[in-house]
Amino acid sequence: MATVRNRPAYAVFALLSLAAAPAFTSAAHGAERGIPIRFHLAKPGNVTLVIEDADGKRVRNLVSDTPFPAGDNVAWWDGTDDLARDTEAARHGLYQIPARFVAPGRYRVRGITHRPVHLRYEFAVYTNGRPAWETEDGRGGWLANHTPPSAVLFVPAVDAAKSPAAPCEGGVILVGSYVSEGGSGLAWLDLQGRKRYGQMWVGGVWTGATHLARDDGPRRVRGVYAYAGAAWEGGGFDGPKPELRLAELLTAGARAAAPRDSRFGKGWDRPLLAPNSPYPGILPQDAKPGQQAEQDFRYTFPDNAHTGLSGLAVHNALLVASLPKMNQLLWVDAARRRIMGTSSVPDPRGVAYDADGRLLVLSGRRLLRYTLGEDPTRLPEPTVVVGHGLEDPQGIAVAGGRIYVSDWGRSQQVKVFLRNGRRVATFGHAGEPKPGPYDPLHMNHPKGLTIDGRGKLWVAEEDTQPKRVSVWNPDGTLWRAFYGPSEYGGGGTLDPRDKTRFYYHGMEFRLDWASGASGLVSVYFRPTTGGMPLPDGYGASGTPDTPLYAHGRQYMTNCYNSNPTNGSSISMLWLLEKGKARPVAALGRAADWSLLTSDAFRSRWPAGVDLKGDRKGWPALFVWSDLNGDGQVQPKEVQMMKGTTGGVTVMPDLAFLESRVDDRTMRFAPVRFTAAGVPVYDLERGQVLLTGAQPPTSSGGDQALLTPDGRLVLTVAPKPFAPEGIGGRTWSYPSLWPGLHASHESAAPDRRGELIGTTRLLGGFVATKGGNAGPLFAINGNMGPIYLFTADGLFVAQLFQDVRQGRSWTMPEAKRGMLLDDVSPHDENFWPSIAQTSDGHIYLVDGGRTSLVRVDGLETIRRLPSTWVTVSPADLRAAREWQIQEEAKRQQAGPREELRVAMRGTAPVVDGKLDDWNGAQWATIDDRGTRAWFDSNSKPYDVKAAVAVANGHLFAAFQTGDPQLLRNAGDAIAPFKTGGALDLMLATDPSADPARLGPVPGDERLLITLVEGKTKAVLYRAVVPGAQHPVPFSSPWRTVTMDQVQDVSDQVRLASAEGNYEVSVPLAVLGLNPSPGLQVRGDVGILRGNGFQTLQRVYWHNKATAITSDVPSEAELTPQLWGTWRFVPGS
Repeated sequence: MATVRNRPAYAVFALLSLAAAPAFTSAAHGAERGIPIRFHLAKPGNVTLVIEDADGKRVRNLVSDTPFPAGDNVAWWDGTDDLARDTEAARHGLYQIPARFVAPGRYRVRGITHRPVHLRYEFAVYTNGRPAWETEDGRGGWLANHTPPSAVLFVPAVDAAKSPAAPCEGGVILVGSYVSEGGSGLAWLDLQGRKRYGQMWVGGVWTGATHLARDDGPRRVRGVYAYAGAAWEGGGFDGPKPELRLAELLTAGARAAAPRDSRFGKGWDRPLLAPNSPYPGILPQDAKPGQQAEQDFRYTFPDNAHTGLSGLAVHNALLVASLPKMNQLLWVDAARRRIMGTSSVPDPRGVAYDADGRLLVLSGRRLLRYTLGEDPTRLPEPTVVVGHGLEDPQGIAVAGGRIYVSDWGRSQQVKVFLRNGRRVATFGHAGEPKPGPYDPLHMNHPKGLTIDGRGKLWVAEEDTQPKRVSVWNPDGTLWRAFYGPSEYGGGGTLDPRDKTRFYYHGMEFRLDWASGASGLVSVYFRPTTGGMPLPDGYGASGTPDTPLYAHGRQYMTNCYNSNPTNGSSISMLWLLEKGKARPVAALGRAADWSLLTSDAFRSRWPAGVDLKGDRKGWPALFVWSDLNGDGQVQPKEVQMMKGTTGGVTVMPDLAFLESRVDDRTMRFAPVRFTAAGVPVYDLERGQVLLTGAQPPTSSGGDQALLTPDGRLVLTVAPKPFAPEGIGGRTWSYPSLWPGLHASHESAAPDRRGELIGTTRLLGGFVATKGGNAGPLFAINGNMGPIYLFTADGLFVAQLFQDVRQGRSWTMPEAKRGMLLDDVSPHDENFWPSIAQTSDGHIYLVDGGRTSLVRVDGLETIRRLPSTWVTVSPADLRAAREWQIQEEAKRQQAGPREELRVAMRGTAPVVDGKLDDWNGAQWATIDDRGTRAWFDSNSKPYDVKAAVAVANGHLFAAFQTGDPQLLRNAGDAIAPFKTGGALDLMLATDPSADPARLGPVPGDERLLITLVEGKTKAVLYRAVVPGAQHPVPFSSPWRTVTMDQVQDVSDQVRLASAEGNYEVSVPLAVLGLNPSPGLQVRGDVGILRGNGFQTLQRVYWHNKATAITSDVPSEAELTPQLWGTWRFVPGS
């Protein structure tokens, strides 16, 4: 099958569909390319220009953050707006905005200029990673992001020397965490706590290690220095079955081939038990998946409810695992890699072998000891070593004749016993985890334990406030503690009043800006047993991390850190006093707080809300204020009103902004404050800021900001603007892939100011130290960049790079002040924040690495003087003529494309199957686009067409892949305006001048579509001698006419099958009399739409067809831009 492509066309097509920035030149150079927008710069700088109509409504974002030289400059405007959207093009990875000419009239031009903006690294918070991020050698970064450390294990120097941590004096400490999507689920540390190596996953997708064990017996398996384990509930990429994952950690001499997927490391481990459904990436490059292992070589839990691992130990190749939800011990012959059986033990927890090979088992609150026989599955009666004094024991370690037990409950300590069960020591201050000033001598949920060669006790604290590995001297004093890292997507907020204060996940850190050090000083918020039940809906449960200062008090909110992509459906306010945050108010979607759906609050729900079925569908807005100051929610403290809601933000004056209550953006300011500082709100006194608010179209947006002088920002543009953008009352800015999932279908950005995957605000407004830009806001992009705007919607800068283009954030070392302009924080970098400190500097918290980054250059922003430009009909005609000239130049620069039209002896059957078009030459109409980055089936367009003649008919076949292409509302004379269609352009007079610049007799267009399931075909002839009643096609600035518009539906046959289409029309209807060798001008294309409007016009040869909102441009025939059809003999 031959295919003819018009490959160089797409740059021009892109330009004409607003996919490229407007041309710009200095005033003294460059040919005119439309309407000149003139401005002067005293210094070279980056420029943003926008165009507004006489009423102040923005019609075009013309130039964004684009460099210009000093002096007089010109940016050329093609006379079109950027207000329409083509969501189908976006789904194919195309940045395409349907071009629409503006109406003639006066337009105002506004803009800003500034020097380039630079990003400079300061230091990282809440991590022991040096540097804080992963590096190629495996030493960077720290532990897992999703979960805290659970396991630790000392490996003596003799084996450490054979591990990936070598050389490592004195041995290594292994640290395991359960689930990781970044960072190391298993890390190797030296005895000073410095990371020497790490890998994300062990034994399967998602899991690191919750338990670690070492075989010190004389008959241990050679080449294996430790074992790692985790119980996985199944799902993700490796099958739905819950399984026990056990892995061997290998010495250098036994090292396996490296897996295909580097997230599984570099061959330093291998499965002990066979996985249920191995993810292909865990296999070496050339390995093939084997057959399913027998059950004796793998362990599958019966269901998720019984999945769990609570202990792991091994001695002389006899491995035992505690399965707490099965009330069993599982025995594995590690040498034969085979399951031996199980033993029943009630509530089994930590296990360990003592120096004599006896098994120690925590069973409930007791510590038992078993002397094993030849068949370990047949347990004898145990000896009770410790029968009281343990509250909620977890892990065991044995060293120097002593037994170490980590205990939860009200203890939260490590307790040390002799072999006879007598307690001889305790590590840590007692007490349940609670909010308040941080006590480093108190452990939160101590879990895994190990004792190194110096006698120091290492403790993995399985808690997120903070994540910590603590190390204790033999005398019970704390030696060191290693903190972090932040959870998936990172986060944290810098205090704008005091830059030494940093908040993350309910914790406050003190920053030393001179040294770059940070230390935890307070856990000011921590959910506690018996405390107020907090909102539990998705994206509504963030911790109070953003400070707000009002009326002499410090409040905290979670409005910017609850939902990773959208606005928080509920936002809360806390009052920070004496190191503790007390909840005082909340507003948002009532259905996202289980407390409010309980019986006690049913009377508060507004009339008209059906409280049946799924509560997510209960439409109501609520507000709560803690009127009695008890930190609890009582029904009488709650108001509700009916309405669907969006995202909630909190302004500096403690006013809640609700992005939408039905279609209204509303402000709810405190009507008073109680003596205890509680703000009190009244829903009936809410202020409507805007009508026309719209919900998000994807997983992104739904937040609002308001300046003190009333400028409103919405991260989903309001009506009349398209929702695929951000905006305000009078402006919008295109965001064609607005959200996380939408961004997966985007192409890598190819112009300045392009937004991809806009999600959540980084915080409230900041202001530059100098300049006159006014307030600025930042919005996150899912593919890595952060986008900075003025409050009136002028694009300022893109901070960081797209993950597909930028340098990976894997620098081998952290250098204070290093430039990060070309770095990408990666996609799904959920939690960056922005703050302006009292010294005037603006800082980012980068997100995933919880690193502080200084933003330089914003103080140079200056607003350009506003100017006015008058657009006349002649200007718009010139702009349209320029588009045609550009397309003609493109065609002249290359060989004229030719489409061979076969004159067949046998006519194809018009059935849409296309199986009788073998050997035809296919013209490529559209192959633009990008395959989805992730989690989507979108792909580039693949549209082709072929033409043939037989039995007195012209036949055309189209391969489109779109069974719904021809949806069309069916305007009587202009169906090219009302949806999809097939389009044939043809010159039937072979004697016509091929160099003509306009249509002549014989030039025609046949448009074919479906209206209510019936074929509709319209034949347009621009010039028909003697025509008495030409048909006008008009816009506000010009009119073109067709001398003849004829409905030929009854003459055209149309059939389709699975996105393929075939049509036939008598040659007599077309007035075409072809013969072999005849050459005429012609083109073939398609129109795409949504069933009632046309959004794209795409053709094989003429690429100057992007305009879809100007009737004359869409109706006119431009034969000078058509290709050549050559009729040839065919079978």
